[in-house]
Amino acid sequence: MGFSNPTRIKALIAAQRCCCVCHVQCGINIECHHIVPEAEGGSNALENCIPLCFNHHADVMHYNDQHPRGTKFSAEELRKHRDAWFEKVKNSRALPLPPAANEIDRAIFRDLRAKLPENLVRSLEIMTRVSRQSQASSIRRIFDFAEWGSSLSNEFIDADLDAWRAELVQTARAFGEAKYVLDNLRLNYPNDLDTIRDCVRDMNPTRRRIEELYESIVRTCRQRFGVR
Repeated sequence: MGFSNPTRIKALIAAQRCCCVCHVQCGINIECHHIVPEAEGGSNALENCIPLCFNHHADVMHYNDQHPRGTKFSAEELRKHRDAWFEKVKNSRALPLPPAANEIDRAIFRDLRAKLPENLVRSLEIMTRVSRQSQASSIRRIFDFAEWGSSLSNEFIDADLDAWRAELVQTARAFGEAKYVLDNLRLNYPNDLDTIRDCVRDMNPTRRRIEELYESIVRTCRQRFGVR
């Protein structure tokens, strides 16, 4: 039977159409998942519903109990992820946030800019046009930022900021991985210009999205916290 449309709408609004595990803003690329599967007696009530991005929905669904690898998402863990994110979205809408929360977010913003400075973001387009040797340190900084941003201690309290942070981390990692592929193509197949051009073309939307997310975070934090 599945969730009713009103239940789906309530869950999506409560999650702000973000994945309740990684907090990435998903738009239409989101699924309402049964925490306890219907086949195991799970209900179609809101209490049993968790919005997930495609990646985390696949992780939850595809774990094989007969051949376990990794660590399965338990129903209890999913509920805690869902409840924590719903609460963050709810509290963020009840402006203003407490002074302590603003101070935490201000500190995270400063750390984010130290890990991913504006000049590095502005250099991404150049990084698609030069070799690995000249950009190795910049790529390392991108992966260092992605690792920093994946820590629970570096999440924003504000739900909007944290959704942007989560997507920025995910997108920066994807750019770094694509850069490695591009550099290997240039090193091992320098005459395959069509494939190299296709790789650069595919990286451009990722680069632009990084720039958009970064600008959204910087402008919002400057307005909210009065910091440079």
